[in-house]
Amino acid sequence: MAKQLVVASLGEMSSEVQNAWCSALPGVRIVQNKRASPSGRRFGYRIPGLGADAAALAAKIAIGQRARPVLALNPWTAVACRVAGVAEIATVGMYASPGTRSWSLLRAALKDRPMVCTSETEAQNWRNSGGRATAVRWGSTFRIDKRHGNNASEVLRIFVGGTSDRDSGLIERLRQEALTGDVAVEVVLADGSGPESEARGSGRIVSLPYISRDEFVRELACSDVTFLPLHDRSRAAGHMVLVASLQAGVPVAATWSSGISEYMDDIDEIASDDPLLPQLLDVADRGRNRSIQLQQNWEERYSARSYVERIVNALISLKWDPVL
Repeated sequence: MAKQLVVASLGEMSSEVQNAWCSALPGVRIVQNKRASPSGRRFGYRIPGLGADAAALAAKIAIGQRARPVLALNPWTAVACRVAGVAEIATVGMYASPGTRSWSLLRAALKDRPMVCTSETEAQNWRNSGGRATAVRWGSTFRIDKRHGNNASEVLRIFVGGTSDRDSGLIERLRQEALTGDVAVEVVLADGSGPESEARGSGRIVSLPYISRDEFVRELACSDVTFLPLHDRSRAAGHMVLVASLQAGVPVAATWSSGISEYMDDIDEIASDDPLLPQLLDVADRGRNRSIQLQQNWEERYSARSYVERIVNALISLKWDPVL
């Protein structure tokens, strides 16, 4: 690297992820906004919240580092860095669909800067609009305590986490199936709607408030199956929940979405029109003997090390000078 590359993280980066970047790009400088809102929301709004946190991160970079190339690990960080005067910048992640306000803002600010998407659908949309983009599978390494294994209770524990592109209608159907059926089941909703719980018959629903990423992963790792009830909105969604589940050895069930189409070989697709609980019971039952296999798949395909290597190779394919 002719100039010292700055990797900008909107949120605290774990030591495992930092080590992956330092190994792939010796001499890289990592700048983080450790105080960024975990949910992306401030004052009840997401876009202003992301904008404020991204602006704070860009300000840290602009002080004495404006001339250095920046790899932004969030598109709103890239926009804020452009406003702050950073000229040489590439972006990882988009999370926007054509025709939306977010898409228009990103296209206006980033133009032909290299974009590494985590969904081929997003990359194709960006290229169709005149941008430079390619796609890689998302990955990371989380702090998962080895003492936290899959749920050993006779009560089936279903984890439903995150909010982006989640289908509230499917979540409500699962709630009703759990509370009116005769299966001993606990559905954990990690969507910021709690804290509250509801029990009826053999079923129990636990809604969690906004919690830290470490707490989120602990709740996930103690479950029998993870469920991603997704709308198909042509953008990446659910990747963090998917990858953390695989690392923990928890099987993942999801409804179809083009934003995760290239991930479906590691997911059990379920039919949204059929009763959900029997399908999730089946995925959990088959997953009891696949924990080690799921963790091996994560190590090979979704760990921070493999993810960072894919990003660097993608930037090379896009001919971004700082990594050539």
